[in-house]
Amino acid sequence: MKSTKGDLQALRKSSFTFRRPAGIPFSTPSPPNPFGPSISDAAPRLDLATPHLSACDLIGGHFPYHVFRSRLGPARYFAILRDPLERLISAAGHARRPDMDIATLSPALRLLRTIPLRHFVDRKEGITELRLQHWMLTGSSHPSSELMEQRLEEITVGTLEGMDRYLSNRGQFLDVAFADFPRLNVTPKRSTLVPPEEIEELVSTHGDLFEDAQDLYRMVRRQEVGGSEDTTLAPLG
Repeated sequence: MKSTKGDLQALRKSSFTFRRPAGIPFSTPSPPNPFGPSISDAAPRLDLATPHLSACDLIGGHFPYHVFRSRLGPARYFAILRDPLERLISAAGHARRPDMDIATLSPALRLLRTIPLRHFVDRKEGITELRLQHWMLTGSSHPSSELMEQRLEEITVGTLEGMDRYLSNRGQFLDVAFADFPRLNVTPKRSTLVPPEEIEELVSTHGDLFEDAQDLYRMVRRQEVGGSEDTTLAPLG
């Protein structure tokens, strides 16, 4: 761990925030991986940080719920979902950034960098990426409705579209105010990196896969809007 006593003190409440805007020098290093980071590295990386977790009031990262739960036990868990189609488009734009260091990309994102979305979804890596949020929350790529409902009782889940309301209602627990929450993960000129024609081709050939993959997202989104039909869901077709 790259930590000192002073660093751990900085992680205490009111300093350690969701975005760590002050650049607090605390990290969970992973072993060198010639194929880029992978979600399978989550448990070993979190294990490296476990001795330091008691110094933290808020812990964030791309760790599946069951991995967090096994290390942290009782805690207040939060998560934000994206529409699966929008998430895949965003991932492709991120992977295709001209300044991207390819060595930092996972195998799936390396594929997204080099092949069209339509062909990516034809591969097992594409299906895994499409349903990754299901697995992150439930431990299953194809969870039952009962399991999804159970996780939504255990985890405070919101959507990117409902972020404003989510932070307004839950920000006190995260120690984050909406005004202090910058939108940092934005790909410049994404429509150039992922052209509309490529997206239209994807939807026309694989729209049924996205409809199926939206079940968890739709469940959360409808809870946000009080059970009414939500018109902000990404149109398919």
